[in-house]
Amino acid sequence: MVHKTLENVFNFHNFAGLLLLTLVAAAIYVRRDINWNIVKEQFSLRKEQSTTNCDYFSGRWVYDNVSLPLYKEQECTFMEDTLACETYGRKDLKYRHWRWQPNHCDIPRFNGSALLEKLRGKKLIFVGDSLNRNQWRSMLCLLEPSLPPLLPKKLTYTGNFDLFQNNEYNTTVGFYWSPYLVESNCDSANHFQLGDHVVKIKSIEKHARHWNDADILIFDTYAWWLTISKASLGSSNATDVPTEEMKQRCYEMALSIWSDWLEINVNRSKTKLFFMGASPFPQRGDDLSQCHKETEPFPKEGFSTASNQNMTGVAKSAIQKLEKRGLKVKYLPITEMSELRRDAHPSIYRRFYTPVTEENRKDPATYADCKNAEQRLLTEENSKKMNLGTWKIRFKSHYLAVFVIVSLISAAIYLSAENEPTLEEKASRQEQQIARDEERKTGKEEEKILNKEGNITCKNDEKIARNESASGCNLFSGKWIFDNVSNPLYKEGECSFMLKDYSCEKNGRKDLKYQSWRWQPHDCDLPRFNGKALLEKIRGKRLVFVGDSLNKNQWTSMLCLIESSLHPSSSKLVTLKGNSFIFQATEYNATIEFYWSPLLVESNCDDPAIHRSRDRIMRIKSIEKHARHWTDADILIFDSFMWWLEPTMTILWGSFESSDAIYKRVEMKLRRYEIALSTWSDCGETMGVETYCHNETEPILKEDYWGITTDREMMGIAESTIEKLESRGLKLEYLNITHLSDYRKDAHPAIHRHFYEPLTQEQLANPKSHLDCVHWCLPGVPDKMGKNTLKSPHFIIVALLTLLVIVIRLTRKNANVVHLEDQVLLKQEVQTAPDQNDTIPGCNLFSGRWVYDNVSYPLYKEHECSFMERDFACELYGRKDLKYQNWRWQPHHCDIPRFNGTALLEKLRGKKLVYVGDSLNRNQWKSMLCLIDSYLPPSSTKQVNLTGNLYSFHSSEYNATIGFYWAPMLVESNCDDVNKHRVQPRIVRINSIKEHGKDWIDADILIFDSFAWWLSRTMTILWGSFGSSDAIYRTVEMKLRRYEIALTTWSDWLEMNINRKKTKLFFMSASPYRSGDTLWGTDPGCHWKTEPTFDESYWASSANRSMMSIAESTIKKLEKRGVKVEYLNITQLSGYREDAHPSTYRTFWKLRSREQFKDPNVYSDCLHWCLPGVPDVWNEILYAYIMKS
Repeated sequence: MVHKTLENVFNFHNFAGLLLLTLVAAAIYVRRDINWNIVKEQFSLRKEQSTTNCDYFSGRWVYDNVSLPLYKEQECTFMEDTLACETYGRKDLKYRHWRWQPNHCDIPRFNGSALLEKLRGKKLIFVGDSLNRNQWRSMLCLLEPSLPPLLPKKLTYTGNFDLFQNNEYNTTVGFYWSPYLVESNCDSANHFQLGDHVVKIKSIEKHARHWNDADILIFDTYAWWLTISKASLGSSNATDVPTEEMKQRCYEMALSIWSDWLEINVNRSKTKLFFMGASPFPQRGDDLSQCHKETEPFPKEGFSTASNQNMTGVAKSAIQKLEKRGLKVKYLPITEMSELRRDAHPSIYRRFYTPVTEENRKDPATYADCKNAEQRLLTEENSKKMNLGTWKIRFKSHYLAVFVIVSLISAAIYLSAENEPTLEEKASRQEQQIARDEERKTGKEEEKILNKEGNITCKNDEKIARNESASGCNLFSGKWIFDNVSNPLYKEGECSFMLKDYSCEKNGRKDLKYQSWRWQPHDCDLPRFNGKALLEKIRGKRLVFVGDSLNKNQWTSMLCLIESSLHPSSSKLVTLKGNSFIFQATEYNATIEFYWSPLLVESNCDDPAIHRSRDRIMRIKSIEKHARHWTDADILIFDSFMWWLEPTMTILWGSFESSDAIYKRVEMKLRRYEIALSTWSDCGETMGVETYCHNETEPILKEDYWGITTDREMMGIAESTIEKLESRGLKLEYLNITHLSDYRKDAHPAIHRHFYEPLTQEQLANPKSHLDCVHWCLPGVPDKMGKNTLKSPHFIIVALLTLLVIVIRLTRKNANVVHLEDQVLLKQEVQTAPDQNDTIPGCNLFSGRWVYDNVSYPLYKEHECSFMERDFACELYGRKDLKYQNWRWQPHHCDIPRFNGTALLEKLRGKKLVYVGDSLNRNQWKSMLCLIDSYLPPSSTKQVNLTGNLYSFHSSEYNATIGFYWAPMLVESNCDDVNKHRVQPRIVRINSIKEHGKDWIDADILIFDSFAWWLSRTMTILWGSFGSSDAIYRTVEMKLRRYEIALTTWSDWLEMNINRKKTKLFFMSASPYRSGDTLWGTDPGCHWKTEPTFDESYWASSANRSMMSIAESTIKKLEKRGVKVEYLNITQLSGYREDAHPSTYRTFWKLRSREQFKDPNVYSDCLHWCLPGVPDVWNEILYAYIMKS
């Protein structure tokens, strides 16, 4: 039986998916409905506290040829050739039998039937790159044994979607190709771009709309960001992304757009979100990059990783921020454990797209698949030893890791809070545990476990009992144990969902030991996967993996795991709709999907079929086109990592079709680790002996092993993003399967997978030239995390870092209006940094008092200013008390330099100064024109021209331009018309600024303001373009968050586009006003005010400190990135001057009524300022800064 299992199970990638799915099932199980007999069957006798706080991602690989692999490669209908290591000749199948064992708990056993029941009526989508697709395939293979045998098991392909739908459960399990998550030129699922990868960094809506309705979304994006070439922010030219530091920034901006989209659009009461940690991969010059000969996992002891920790940190940070905002995304940090599994990559055991040359065949290391396919693209294209046959290699080697990840996802789904066990159940479990403990003491414990009715349901009760409660155990810390009794969980050949990419056995792999390794956490056990329990748990729900091919790997694993739990007559058909690969279990009305979105945000790699772009372009601030397809999912599993790993990447601001799009090629240098850029520039070297997983047959057993291919910083970024999202009220579970998968180099397809083009004789002779050490064989790592350990992979592809799995706990139910509290993690007290105030050393120009001075003030007369505007001409409109013109601002410890128009005009000679913002900035612009008016030659033409939104005055004598650009919200909105902008409701394209930015990008001095227009109680956020059929509208009540997102868009645009050596930047703080509920307020009004307020502690109630904190924080972050913006904090000094508003002394757009005449407060303008007046002081301070520079 064991021998048969070893011969029939999938290779390492499939095992990865199997293990991951088991972990997923485990988490789902822990919080299941207590009356659910199917689930109770597996967990009723489990320790309540053994895994309460267990870290699933800290553990070791344990060899287990009894319970692993969970399925056989050749038996999985959904197996891909590129993942079928056994099919493609891999003989050592030991990689399938390594089980990830967390240090203090166990991962629940994967149960396809339970998962399908959980997904009944639901849609599960993997969104991301090929690693997410790898995971998706793993999911399908895991589910297949639970599917009804008579129903078709077909996949449908629609756009970027690969979908499996099961009518019995009404379930869809899909994969959506979106390697950057944001838009890029790699978004075609069928065609990778072989040129520069250009990423539309601010756009995601084209992807998001396809998975917006998913119940479960699994995202991944990482590796493609390491191959990014250009980043587009909106202009016709993309910006180069030459450094690793810029890659990290692009990744961070894209995850910001992704998290912003989730926060605004995801149904928090329905959709569960996952984000996969990075799947590790080898690099040139790295002895861990050789997966061809690896047969066992690396031991953890003494192992140090070279994974990109900065990028990891970005992902973690994004998730953490999102969680702080109330949106939970479960991050699955699978990087470390995956890096131990160099043995589990496809290596040479996979299908290659072009024939392997004879020269390659002589040295398998030259074509072994030990890492990300897209990464290889860059390496090979730039190499003189380029081997075109490896261009189309997909991620195989992490299949085992995918298995573990899917298991973790299942576990996380089960751990949902709404299914807490009752006190009676807990008491019953404790009593049963006490009885078992007594049996152990006397040595009489029997190998059986009872279900709720007392029937024997399975053996190995001690293991399963420990699996009962994993919440106290770290499932990700453990070891791989060979267990050919209980593994694999399914047979490759029996999984209807098996993809050729992951069917290593079918593709010739003979050593099937990789299928039998069980992951064993250190202090607990993984619950046995129960497909029926999982299916019951997702009954009527939608589970979606979102990410790259590793998430697809995991999705396939999931499908294979649940297949045996499906009704025999269940249709096992996967449909493709756009980027979504959908499987629906009709019996459970559950959908398990994979959504291809390798970068999460939109990119040119989002096509599920055509996404292999040499120049990755990502719309790092756009995610809605993806998100709309999975926003309604109940469970979302995200991964994104390896697609971020290119040395440079193009960021796109705007749409791919727009002539106004801005492209910027950026590079990000990571803080802790430098990734060898030559890894991607020298194909021959990279695909040589250093990138082996070909002959790996066992996991890495050294627990402190950490693959150098895992970017911990990128993982940190993902974790941070999740934390931020949770702070905003969205809960995401982070499943850190990286390390446990890292041990499993033996479980990759290597050469044993389907390649899209026949291998040449040279390639066949030299497997190193076409090894797939990225994806995972199925059965394998993606299937579950609680089975046998394989030996550490010498090189686990960065793709597993993509495997950040996020569970979303949506707490708010209104789908139309998002009611979010103004939760901003910023200092509530406004404090201006000393360096921002000290134009004169040692003096704060913004701290002082108003002094009456009718000798030197005003600086000009209202009627003598050629540029005066009727809105500000208070004297012209009847104001008699002109004392307001004679107040001078006096700082406490210095004087403001006297304004000298000639000196300023000389300073501006040949330059362009532009105010950008709302009518308050126009107020200040008019003040500036009046200040310089008397300094202009008498013959000067004093005419203002209007072009689009830009008002310009040009002094031909100085060749100087002083302009004002109307953009009241800085970002684009339906209020951008200079004449017709008083519209309701206000609709804001909160992630788009390129239409404005292109008109002032060439300025030498820019003065921004934006505040008052954001004060509406509700506002409509638009993801997409006006008039687009793909547009998504959301009415929100989150004043602070929408302002923060807009300023982030503004700051990102500046960072990518501004000439830092040329352009001087300023931002004006909020201008106070007197108002009730509207800008033209009545409580108590400013009409009767005639003097300033002299109480220096006075703070105008309209000056929102929280919003000011957001602006200050944004500027400080921008400065840390090398872009200096002077923050002019004029709020306090202006707040004293309620006497200086126009009140009723100005022109109005409509005639005043009799009632208004009776009560001037009804229509007083207490927002703008009379001229001469307060804005002159603002310009005096601005003048001091300009002259100082």
